[in-house]
Formats: sequence, structure tokens, C-alpha cells
Amino acid sequence: WEAVKRDGVFLLQLLGREQASLWRILGQTSAKDAEVDKIASVEGLGESVGWVDAARHGVVLPYMKGCIGYFVLEVENWVLCGDHEWAMSKVHDWAECSSEDEVLTTEYLRSSWGLGAPGPPSDKN
Repeated sequence: WEAVKRDGVFLLQLLGREQASLWRILGQTSAKDAEVDKIASVEGLGESVGWVDAARHGVVLPYMKGCIGYFVLEVENWVLCGDHEWAMSKVHDWAECSSEDEVLTTEYLRSSWGLGAPGPPSDKN
């Protein structure tokens, strides 16, 4: 999140069901942890990574070539929402990469991959 705050731009991917096995790497690890290399982990699972040039911001952003599509978003404003911030953003660029897969949804992850039920974290873990 620090990079988004610093650069003012980020990439949002629309993943397909074929990428469901990546949810733990992408959703439950942090790239700011020294031992976490999300790109190497994703490539290690056979996913090809590409790069989008967000030249206006002087950065390149990684994306999975097998994703359904992605949006490059520019932050216009930060909104404080209790204990976190929300990036009010506009679409700077977008691309469709693959239309042959179904969209990966939270419902699919819950029913097929054991993603926990919604709600506050349990202290039983």
C-alpha cells in the first residue's frame, strides 16, 4: 500500500477461476515482508507475469498475463474510513487479456477452495 501512496497509481486485475490457486499468495501475504516475493511465487506456480508501463507516473506495474483483464487506476483522493484509507481513483488505462475463463468470485473461493466465511476474524485460530 505504501507504493500506491507514493506513486499514486496501481493495477487492479480481474482474475479467472483458473487462477484460484493463487488466492493465498495474492490475498494473504504481504509484499512488504522480506520473505515474500509474490512475483516469484506466482511464476513458480506457472503463471506468466507481464508489465504495464505507467509512464506518466514513472512506474511499471506487474500483472498476470492469464488474467481476464486489468485496470490501471490513478488515485485522485484518499478518504479516511475509520482505521483504513480508501483510494478514490479513476481509470487511466485498461486491457482485456483473456475472455475464455469465468470470473473468480469470493463465492467460488468459499465453495471450492475453503475460503472462510465472511465476518470478523475468529480468535479460535
